[in-house]
Parts: sequence; C-alpha cells; structure tokens
Amino acid sequence: MIAFFSLHSTFYSPLFLAYLLVGPVAWVIIAYLMIVGRERMSKLRHSKSPLPVNPPLVSILIPAKDEAGHIRACIERVLQQDYPAFEVIAINDRSIDTTGSVLDDFVGRGSPHHLSQNAVDSDGGDEPHATKTLRVVHVTELPAGWLGKCHALDVGGKHAKGEWLFFVDSNVKLQPDALSKMAALAIERNYDAMSITTTIETEYVVEKMMLPLLAATWATMFAADQTNE
Repeated sequence: MIAFFSLHSTFYSPLFLAYLLVGPVAWVIIAYLMIVGRERMSKLRHSKSPLPVNPPLVSILIPAKDEAGHIRACIERVLQQDYPAFEVIAINDRSIDTTGSVLDDFVGRGSPHHLSQNAVDSDGGDEPHATKTLRVVHVTELPAGWLGKCHALDVGGKHAKGEWLFFVDSNVKLQPDALSKMAALAIERNYDAMSITTTIETEYVVEKMMLPLLAATWATMFAADQTNE
C-alpha cells in the first residue's frame, strides 16, 4: 500500500490543533469521572453488613443456552454459597449442545450440596422447595414476542419459592460469600433491587488492557453510580 498525504494539512489543520488543546483535558475529565464513579459504588467485598438471624429464602435463577463449557463451573460455585437458605433453578433454554444433560447430571448423581432428585422439574411440575436444592427446568419453545433470556427467567421465576430472586449468568463464578454479602447489604439498606458488577477474567494482554477500560467507560456513560441515589 502506498500512502501520500500532506503533512501540513494533516498535522496543522484546525481540527487537529483543537484536539491537541481539548483532547488531553477531555481525557483527564473522563478519567476523573471513572475514578469518582467507581469510588461511589458500594464495594461488596468490603461489606460488613450482618445477615439477620433467619434470612429469607433466595431463589437463584441461572438461564443457560448452549453453555456446556461454562455451566458446570457456574453451578458448582453457586452451590458452594455459605448463605443458609437458597434454592437454585437452572433453566436450560433450548440448548442444542449438552447443557441440558450436564444440568440433569448434577441432580441425577447427587451431590454433597444437598441436591435431591425431588428438586428436578423437567416436566413443569411443582414440588415443595427446600434449602440448598437444585431444580432443572427445560425450555423447549420460545413463544412469539419473547426474547430468549427474558423468557427463560420468566419461566424460572414461576417455579421460584424465595422472597428474593437472584439472577446469575451461566458464565459467572461466584465467591462463596457473594450471596450472603449481597443479601445482607440489601436487607440492611432496605433495597428492592441490586445490580452487581463482576471482576472480568482475562487471559491476554490486550484483554487486560481493553476490557476493564471498556467496562469503566460504559459505567461512566450510563452513570451507573447514580443508581445508588
């Protein structure tokens, strides 16, 4: 490729000179807003809010579509939560891979996490809930007018017995105290809803540089910290 351009017209144009003057200032302001916005957000890992003596039952809903490579790790981490009373409802949303069989295997083989055959709900029936159980719901059709994930959560929500609903994406890995800290903070502050930002796992240098920056830019653009007001 051959490029031919005028140095004078490029590097000394009014637009370029304006950027030299305004650009650095704009980036400093953006960086400041990112830092301030992040500091305004509650740090869940630093939360000291105590759980009540009898915390409410929480229904953890995990929608999954073609997530065979991630769903096992997600479920295992969810079942390790130290919160005393929760049920897990995993929704297999029309997967064409082995997501459904992976979920069924969790219940079929039993588990040290109080899993029970009675918790499986493959045919739409309703069983009594218990603490720390896993229920699998298989969605085979998407009704007209619905988006897949929204429909899967709606289906799962109809089976939920908890006072709180906790939505978890199938590629998320929770720390053991995540649910306890979140529930304690929500109850203490009398919240009706909470949204959690996660730590992004990266492998390559470019990902480590760009993904956190993109996430911070998104949070700044949409003033995520203002949701606490």
